[in-house]
This record gives sequence, structure tokens and C-alpha cells, in this order.
Amino acid sequence: MTDDITREELNAKLELVETRMDARVERIESKIERLVEITIEARTEASGSRKDFRNWSLGVIVTVVLATLASVIGVWQIVFSVNQGTIAAIEFGKGMSKDQAKPKK
Repeated sequence: MTDDITREELNAKLELVETRMDARVERIESKIERLVEITIEARTEASGSRKDFRNWSLGVIVTVVLATLASVIGVWQIVFSVNQGTIAAIEFGKGMSKDQAKPKK
């Protein structure tokens, strides 16, 4: 019992296998191309998000710096006002002590 295959049958089987393999390769290639497209889209979206984050973080930094500067200026104003009030009180006290030190007629 010999299973001799003729050349034509072998060629037909090989062509069938080749056709199936070509179809499989085509499907794999299309999946890879779609994966590349998705990757490119994701990178594009990520770079856009990164730019948005940079703009947002820059806004936060500027806000923090300006708030700190406003706080420092406010504290300085309070210290200056208290200092001026203290100086005025001291000068007023000096004036009163001079008036009290003068002999009354």
C-alpha cells in the first residue's frame, strides 16, 4: 500500500497551503498596522495631555509664587503699620513727659 501522490496533486496541495498562509499573513499584517495606528494615536494624545499638564502646572506655579509674594507684602505692611504706630506712641509719650516735666505756673 503506497500512497503515491502525483506531482499535480502535490502542487495543488502546496498552492492551497500557500493561499491559506497568504491569507493568514494578510490578517496578521492588518492587525499589526492597526496596532501601529493605535500606538501613534495614543502617543499623540499623550503628548497633548503632557502639554496640557505643563500649562496647568505652570499656572499653578505662577499662582503659588504670586500668592506668596502677596502674603509677604501683606505681612510687611502689617509690620510697617505696627512699627509706625509704636513710633507715634513713643513720640506722643515723649511730648507728654516734656509737658509734665515743665513747672506749672
